[in-house]
Amino acid sequence: VLIVAAVLALPSFIPLNAYKARIVALVKDETGRDLRISGPVSFSLLPSIALEASDVAFSNPPGATSPDMIRLKTLDVELKLLPLLHGAIEISRLKLVDPVIALEVDKNGKPNWVFNTGTQSAKPTAAPPPAAASEANSGSEIPAISFADVRIVNGQASYLDQRTGAKRALSDINMDLSLPSFAGPFKAHGSATWNGEKTTVDLTAAAPGALQSGGTSPITIALAAAPISFNFQGEASGATLSKLGGTAHLSVPSVRGLSKWLGIP
Repeated sequence: VLIVAAVLALPSFIPLNAYKARIVALVKDETGRDLRISGPVSFSLLPSIALEASDVAFSNPPGATSPDMIRLKTLDVELKLLPLLHGAIEISRLKLVDPVIALEVDKNGKPNWVFNTGTQSAKPTAAPPPAAASEANSGSEIPAISFADVRIVNGQASYLDQRTGAKRALSDINMDLSLPSFAGPFKAHGSATWNGEKTTVDLTAAAPGALQSGGTSPITIALAAAPISFNFQGEASGATLSKLGGTAHLSVPSVRGLSKWLGIP
């Protein structure tokens, strides 16, 4: 009883504001980006490690048109305790409320969702030995992390390709995502509004780690809206899915309606 009472009372004695700087420094070291937590932070240990933070922002790399890659009203995360003892991060629940996500590809073709760790950028390292080559190519520069349940509530997202000037924007994003391990599979299901039409999306990638490191992965895509129905099954290459090969099924009730939706005269 005393142990349980101590665990329940412990969060009230933890100086969370003092730990903000440590969290920010850790994110900087792992991603090379800046994390800002401007709102209050709450913490609990039972029944799982839970953290809630308000007014959170994650910066874009230099040269991006938007200062932040992600901004959100509330971040609600629950971590499994036992995996942390073994150096792994397993997220049992992650909820992003009112996120604003700005995805960009710079003039050199590098997307802002591919990270350089602060350690790598600060300290050049020698080439890895052959035994470690496959591990490096599998995206091991990303910390071991997995999530069982991620929810995006009332989000907004934009995409900009600085090479061509192409822009896209989504609103009313509500998505459920899962990534049991970085090796895969990754699954996403939800809906968003684009050009006034609600669109449902289903996406699976069997090996997201391989895509992150520039390799290939089996992938399926299903997109449905009033002007179009599209399904793809095959393989994709690269973090930007720059190459697709497989079988596609496309249904367009009205070419004129599709053109209007896409903004094409």
